[in-house]
Parts: sequence; structure tokens; C-alpha cells
Amino acid sequence: MVKLGTLDNTWIKVSPWEVIGSTKWTRTCNVLQHYQTQVNEYLNGCISEKLEWMPDSLKRELKTPVILKLLCGADALESFNIPNLWSDKHKTKILQDFGMVVITRTGNEPYISIAKDSILTEHKNNISVVPEWIPNDISSTLIRNGIKNGDSVRYFVPDLVIDYINQHHLYQ
Repeated sequence: MVKLGTLDNTWIKVSPWEVIGSTKWTRTCNVLQHYQTQVNEYLNGCISEKLEWMPDSLKRELKTPVILKLLCGADALESFNIPNLWSDKHKTKILQDFGMVVITRTGNEPYISIAKDSILTEHKNNISVVPEWIPNDISSTLIRNGIKNGDSVRYFVPDLVIDYINQHHLYQ
């Protein structure tokens, strides 16, 4: 669905790595590590050709290792405070080895979320909070619920993705 949703976009690239050969979800820290390793292996010459999902602007002339960041909404940061949802080990790895870029969202207070969690507080210098300059309350949960209720999600979701959802009877 992501590939369908980005077909007409020239600056977003999609990798199928997470879904090939797996029917389970992949832990976020493992995804970040996988892509960071691949980018740095390309930069160091261990991978001879750029993989299709890598940015066109990625040049081998870059002399310092790339460090990926987890880009997410403030609601995802807030989920770090839900007991037993994220392990302390994974929170620490994400924040220590990668870092986060958090986009504010209406109704979420990222600085309060950071203050509530000792691991987030310890690594707060690795969390960049970016103000949402155009409020957008659309979320995947709202889209899924709309489909489940029979509401139109046209103009919120690309037509090719809506067709895929309908063909596969998703979120019914």
C-alpha cells in the first residue's frame, strides 16, 4: 500500500524489506539498525550499487557515518510512556543509537511525555521536537475507522490505495 501511495512522488522511496518473507511486525530499533547499516555499507563501498530506496542525493563522498533518526508524531513519543508497550532496552537503543525527530500534534505534549519517562529524560538531547506548522489531525487510526464505518476516505488516501483496501477487504 505504501508503494501504491507513493507512485507519483519523486522524493519518497519505499523499501519492501520489512514485509518480504515476514508475516510479523518488525521492532522499530531493528528497522533503524538495518537501514542505517545498509546506508553506511553503501557509503563505505561494501555495497557496490545504491539500493532503489536510497535517496538520489546520497553520495559516496560523504566521509562521516550516517545516523538515522526515528521520525514520528508526538503521539508515538507519548506511546513510550505506555507500560509494557516499549521495552526499556529498545527505548534506550532508539534514543542512544539513533535519536528521534518528533512532530507536534494537537492534543499531545511532547515535553510532558519526555519528562514522564526517565529514559526519554536521560536522552532528551537526542529528541528534536518540531512544531507542526499546519495542524493536521488525520491519522491512520481515523482512516481505518472511517473505512470500517463505511465513510469515504477519498482525498485523504490515494485512489490506488483505496482500491487496494477494497480489493483485499481490509479494515472491514
